[in-house]
Amino acid sequence: WAMIGYLTDRLAELDAQTAKLKPRKGRPPKNPHDNIDANRARALWRIAHVIGALTQKSPHDPRRGVKITTRQLIQLAKDVVPASEGLFEPYVTDTTIEQSVSRGRSILEIDDEWRSKVCEKEAGIFPQIT
Repeated sequence: WAMIGYLTDRLAELDAQTAKLKPRKGRPPKNPHDNIDANRARALWRIAHVIGALTQKSPHDPRRGVKITTRQLIQLAKDVVPASEGLFEPYVTDTTIEQSVSRGRSILEIDDEWRSKVCEKEAGIFPQIT
């Protein structure tokens, strides 16, 4: 009986593994980090840390944070980021962009000093620990 129980358990495990391999029906799930809100916040995160690297005398560490407002970063981004990227178009109001960046900051877990473990992981700043 023990052998039959063992084989039954193994068969259930194999069924569960093959169910993962079967193609799923319907639309593929969306990546929450790949939308306009997150892309705008990610761009401002990069700009903030470039500014932080330029203003600090010691080597810049993204975990240290940068004290700059979202509005200041949006104005810089409108001057620096090309309009062809579609992130900071001149015809979109600053209020709309601020709201979008706010949503993106919550998605990417960016705090008030522009620190984010999610962005650091995406940028490959920290080595993968396994």
